[in-house]
Amino acid sequence: MIKIVTTLLFLVLFSGCFSEETSSQKSTNSSKSSTLETAPTTHSSFILETIDNQQLHMEETAKGLNIKGFENRVVLIIFFGHRCPPCLAEIPILNALTDKGHTDLEIIGIEVQGHNKQQLKAFAKRKGIKYHLVAGKDYQQFSNYIMQKTAWHGSIPFLVGFDKQGEVRVVHTGGLNKRQFDNVYKNLSTPAKP
Repeated sequence: MIKIVTTLLFLVLFSGCFSEETSSQKSTNSSKSSTLETAPTTHSSFILETIDNQQLHMEETAKGLNIKGFENRVVLIIFFGHRCPPCLAEIPILNALTDKGHTDLEIIGIEVQGHNKQQLKAFAKRKGIKYHLVAGKDYQQFSNYIMQKTAWHGSIPFLVGFDKQGEVRVVHTGGLNKRQFDNVYKNLSTPAKP
């Protein structure tokens, strides 16, 4: 009996979580640098609203996204779930990253395990979340867009990191620790080598 419980605990803690919409798919995506490949004649745009009613206007570019008001800032978009252990473990790390005084950093958490805006607001209050949050169930089209552009298969946490020019330079599936997030921020805040 102890062996079975230990095995189940291991699987829960060390396996990835999935978003509500794609829980039957497995991800083979690992940490890599990437750009959002775009068709030359079409440009997608999105407006996402945070739980604090801030509108995030996003416009596709040749190498990523332009987010109105977040120009010249490092942007981390993190798809997460309210009942995903690796996602929950990242919350205090992301809060600490925002507390470091990085005035050139914006973090957008998109909850993809089904919370509506009100539920996510209560969740944010309980967890003391200090960064932008979006109820992903209201913006499935944006999640689908990210899936298509990055080959994401729904495993969470899932990070897309943009440098100060709005170029995608980090795509990562799975949880990150404090040191890894510090390195992601440092790399994205350093200009890309030509």
